Amino acid sequence: MIDQKKMEMLRQAKEDSLQRVRNLVRDRHIHGVPEEVQIDGRIHKVLHYPSGKETAPVYFDIHGGGFVWGMMEEGDLLCHHINEQLGFEVYALDYPLGPDVRFPAALFDLYEVIRYMRDYAVRFHIDPDRMAVGGRSAGGNLAAALCLLAKERGVFQFAAQVLDHPYLDLCGLIPGSQRYQEEGALPYELMNELAAAYAEDEERKSILCSPLAADREELKDLPPAVIQTCEFDSLRQDGDQYAQKLLEAGVQTIHHCYPGVVHGFTELEGPEEIPGQNWLIEALGMLMMPEKYRKGDRNE
Repeated sequence: MIDQKKMEMLRQAKEDSLQRVRNLVRDRHIHGVPEEVQIDGRIHKVLHYPSGKETAPVYFDIHGGGFVWGMMEEGDLLCHHINEQLGFEVYALDYPLGPDVRFPAALFDLYEVIRYMRDYAVRFHIDPDRMAVGGRSAGGNLAAALCLLAKERGVFQFAAQVLDHPYLDLCGLIPGSQRYQEEGALPYELMNELAAAYAEDEERKSILCSPLAADREELKDLPPAVIQTCEFDSLRQDGDQYAQKLLEAGVQTIHHCYPGVVHGFTELEGPEEIPGQNWLIEALGMLMMPEKYRKGDRNE
């Protein structure tokens, strides 16, 4: 449980971080079109990247930020490139942030938005049988949890999940001594504080909060996965171990650890970042449109 003093510190850090993100976003050209989805009187903000088709596969993007800060515009370049290269409808989704809104509010909020859009697939130009979900860091956690939740509820299923340097262990399954902690790495102590702001201690043991805690039966029949981790990242083991567990459960998994990079690198546009984005896009294309890509297992 997080104490009130730390809660106030996180609230202030949240405002400072969001302002830095707003400044970065302000200086970028944002390719997505801001739209609103109204469900039962509640407004949900999205960024839309239209395919120009009547119906197309869809990718739902979930931003990171430790469940406490972050904006959907941060994934704009990746969303734009998925839309441009694969011809998908792409929607970047917003969700309520901690520490004031706690688990499972963000997860359930995202599930309801996706379910609504699937129910009105024609309006949103999406193929309800070809829906992929993905995210970075905390967004990768939410994407993985959405796949587990969809399996649990049995209303719909995703065709693929894209987990980019995901944060999947919020309950200490991976000892701190095994985590990369050299200078420049994402401080794991910070991630622990953010996890405490996101969920209570007992809740963090749930597979919907810590997907890495899922056993083989719980992982069985999940959608095919694309998982990319970063060599110099304190969260590297989260994605590496989850990829192995998915494979052992019989889930098709394309896994890659990108060398020489740190946490968050695919949100930028440069000589290292674009290849990292392209790897994700090609792997997603292989899962969603295998007829257009070379066949074979790219597990590395």
